[in-house]
Amino acid sequence: MKKYMKNKNFIPEKFYYKMELKEQKNERRVIILFLLINLSLFSTTFKYIRKSYHKQPITHSTTEQNNINYNNVNTWIRNVFKDDIEEAYINNNNGEIIVESVDKINYLNLDNSININDVSLDNDNRYKLGVGLNE
Repeated sequence: MKKYMKNKNFIPEKFYYKMELKEQKNERRVIILFLLINLSLFSTTFKYIRKSYHKQPITHSTTEQNNINYNNVNTWIRNVFKDDIEEAYINNNNGEIIVESVDKINYLNLDNSININDVSLDNDNRYKLGVGLNE
């Protein structure tokens, strides 16, 4: 140290060599640490990937609920596209129809293709009809 203190502008070669060795040791430690972390994460990632590739295939089965009777669809279309009906919501041969007046309810009731199950007054002074297909 005395030599270093005497010659302030000069760094001894031994000191420089020791500093370089110390820096290399620290770099090796960091590299080994990253290597260990990567190896531990790689094993868990590989397990996850292997599980995702070995999933069982999904089997599809057809049910009878998906069968569509096109005659019923045609009947609904003929009955819904009338001037008397404001709105219609149909699902599985049942639905709701909204009309403006009682006279239009009577006109729809004369048609024998749909049944009117219930009638209620809407907030907008329109009539909501619960309807079903007459089979």
